[in-house]
Amino acid sequence: MTASAAKSRFPEAEVVGIEQNPASAKLAAERLDRVIITSIEQLDYDSHGLAEGSIDVAFLLDVLEHLYDPWDALCRLRSRLAPAGQIIASIPNARNYWLLSRLVNDGNFSYDSNGLLDITHIRFFTRHEIEKMFAETGYKIVQMVSNYDDRVPEVLPLQSENDRTDKFVLQNLTANDVKEFRTLQFYVVATPMT
Repeated sequence: MTASAAKSRFPEAEVVGIEQNPASAKLAAERLDRVIITSIEQLDYDSHGLAEGSIDVAFLLDVLEHLYDPWDALCRLRSRLAPAGQIIASIPNARNYWLLSRLVNDGNFSYDSNGLLDITHIRFFTRHEIEKMFAETGYKIVQMVSNYDDRVPEVLPLQSENDRTDKFVLQNLTANDVKEFRTLQFYVVATPMT
C-alpha cells in the first residue's frame, strides 16, 4: 500500500517492490512498475537492474526485524542509494513498557500473529540498538519518530518519580526513557554517511 501511494504521488518515478511471498508479489504487481520476487537478503541488485546510486528512497517498513542479517542488508543497499538517497524504516521497539511488564510480571514472551512479538520476528531492537545498527552500516539517522502504544499508560513517571508494578520498579526515568517505554515502533529516516 505504501509503494502504491508513492506511485500515485510520484507517477513519473519507477516504483519497484521486493517481495518474497508470491501471492503478495502478484497483488503488488498490479499497482507498481515491477515486483522482484525474492527477499532483500537474497536480492541480486545487478541482475535486476538496480545499479549503484540508482535508488532515491528505500522503504523498509517492518522489514529489518524479519531478517537474519539486517546489518548485511543495510550495507548492501547503501551503495545502491543515490547520493541524497534515503531509507525510511519502521522498526518495533523491544523496550516497550507493555512488553517488559508482561515479561517481568508474568514471565510471558508469547509470540503472536502480529505486533511486537510477531512470530516471524527474528531480531529485536531498542532505540539504542537501532541507532547503533545504522551507524555501524554507514548511515546517519536524520529523523527518528515514536509511534506510541495505546496499551502503555500516559501516566508513566517523568524525571525521577517512580512507577511501581507487581514485580519491578522504574526509577529515575528521564523524559527520553518514558518516551521510549511508550513507543510501539520507531519511524526512522536515514541517509548514507559520506
